Amino acid sequence: MLLALAPAAAMAQAGAPAELRLEWASPGFAQSRSTPALAAGGLIGGAVGALGGFYVGAVLGSDDDDDDLDFLGTGVAVGTIGEGLLLPLGVHVANGRRGSYMTSALASLGLAAGGLLALEAAHYDPPAAPIILIAVPVAQLAASIAIERATD
Repeated sequence: MLLALAPAAAMAQAGAPAELRLEWASPGFAQSRSTPALAAGGLIGGAVGALGGFYVGAVLGSDDDDDDLDFLGTGVAVGTIGEGLLLPLGVHVANGRRGSYMTSALASLGLAAGGLLALEAAHYDPPAAPIILIAVPVAQLAASIAIERATD
């Protein structure tokens, strides 16, 4: 970043102090980021949200008395929420924090909820389940990038 000092008033007037104005200039900041950069930010954010959310959910859902796998359900649920919130945050940060994060996050959570409903309707069985599990994050990423660009 460049710090440009620009006097706003000339010292031509006798006894009048010059004003000093600070401006931050960043070359190319006004331009949109590339789609691969936004996608990379979204992938990193989504991965951190999914793994971190799964861990937090698994810890919260674990029962020391029980040796079964009940913690997995809580881990998957919280991981889905974490991915739904941090994927658009990754896109938003990669876009220089321009655009509307809240709109992207709501759209992403809506797509995640739709995906969970579709998985339930498909009874988690192939061939629909793997398609849904791949299509939902791709749709979340595409929607987050489109929303960030539209609300720039």
